[in-house]
Amino acid sequence: MDQARRKRIDLTGHQCPYPFTKSLLALEKMATGELLEVLIDYQPALQSTPRSLAAYGHQVIEVRTEHKGWTLVIRKGAPPRWS
Repeated sequence: MDQARRKRIDLTGHQCPYPFTKSLLALEKMATGELLEVLIDYQPALQSTPRSLAAYGHQVIEVRTEHKGWTLVIRKGAPPRWS
């Protein structure tokens, strides 16, 4: 995907629930299919953030180990259809 269609946010130093909530807020401003890179350094967020974002229809397509922590690459899904 083109770099212009990719957003990156640095959430190092933030503990749960901030990695999830700030990621969700960033995704709300993006178009379906665009990619969001989220840099985190709080290990529990490595499991909870992807699980929580999946409940909203988003998909973590890659997890990279970085010198400061991890980068989650998230593809924005279609808006959820709540019943």
